[in-house]
Amino acid sequence: MIGDVDKISPEVIEKIKNVTLFTKRLFRTQQIGQSKSFVKGMGFDFDSLRDYTIGDDIRFIDWRGSSRASTLLVRQFKQDQVKTVMLVVDISKSLSFGTVQQKIDIVSRMAAIIGLIGHYSQDLVGLILFSDGVELYLPPRKDKNYINVIMKAIFSWKPKGKNTNSKAVLKYLLKATLRQTIVFWFSDCIDNQFEDAIKLISPVHDVYVMRCLDSLEQHLPVIGSLLVQDLETEQIGYVAITKHHATHLQTRVLLQEKIMKNNGVKAIDIIDMVKALEKIISLFRARMRT
Repeated sequence: MIGDVDKISPEVIEKIKNVTLFTKRLFRTQQIGQSKSFVKGMGFDFDSLRDYTIGDDIRFIDWRGSSRASTLLVRQFKQDQVKTVMLVVDISKSLSFGTVQQKIDIVSRMAAIIGLIGHYSQDLVGLILFSDGVELYLPPRKDKNYINVIMKAIFSWKPKGKNTNSKAVLKYLLKATLRQTIVFWFSDCIDNQFEDAIKLISPVHDVYVMRCLDSLEQHLPVIGSLLVQDLETEQIGYVAITKHHATHLQTRVLLQEKIMKNNGVKAIDIIDMVKALEKIISLFRARMRT
């Protein structure tokens, strides 16, 4: 383990409490489904048939077996093995940008929610916080209090670096993680090593890129000359915002999506947190059915 987590503050305690209550509510609503089995279902093996009981998920009814037995039977599954969920969170300076809400706030909350879902599903959960290098590594564990340590780190860590070096971080992850891992990579993907990083990690782990872009970064208005500052290099200068610049931003997003698709990586934009969670839930359900 590298790095050190600061003492917890009342503000961080409140954030952890809010995320925990929000995630628990998800489990009690139809957003998750009538059964919590989807979060345990990221790898089920068929075990046996048993009689249907009220409350069982109708998707698991074995209609052919039920017809032969003249009674409703459901397929019972066993979990193949405990999964490893790794939260890889970009905390570089560009994440401090936001026209309404800072991207780092959105990313932190989403990472904490997914970490809790992994914890509730009895999976191993770990965390990497990175900028121009790995600032904090919490190895994957399954422990009653460990998820609180992870959320505390997510909400209280003070970044030391400014730039983004995703390739170096994913190299670190490959060395640190021996077993196949479900990687949730949270970033705005503003990094010239993005393509190399994707090609490096995708053959080894199952990767979901949780991309967080501000609305202004996706739809830049053509307003002429504008004084801007690069948050990572701190350089200040005037930029002529033309149609070319607006098109360039859109082209970068489309190129990233093409790179991810070609390498079997799933991309989810998290500007709208609710819609992003719905996509994650759908993805988890799809994993259960396969």
